[in-house]
Amino acid sequence: VMLGLGRLMDSINRRREKPLDIPVTYEAMTYATHWVKMDDSKARADLGVHMRPSEETLVDTIRSLLSSGHLTEEEAGDLAH
Repeated sequence: VMLGLGRLMDSINRRREKPLDIPVTYEAMTYATHWVKMDDSKARADLGVHMRPSEETLVDTIRSLLSSGHLTEEEAGDLAH
C-alpha cells in the first residue's frame, strides 16, 4: 500500500507546478518498507544493558528544554509541573 501511495504522490508532484512538500515518495516508501529486522536482546543480556523507558526519557527531555528556555510552559504542557 505504501509503495503504491509513494508512486501516486510522485505522479501528482510531477504534474504540479509547485510539488507538495511531503515525505511520501516511492523512494522513501521503498526504504521504509525494506528495513532489516533486528533483535538486540542477546547483546543487552550479555552486556547487562538496561534501557530507560521512552516515556521517562521524553519527560526528562521536555523538562530540560523548559528549564533551559528552549520551550515555554505552554509548549511543555502538563509536563511543565
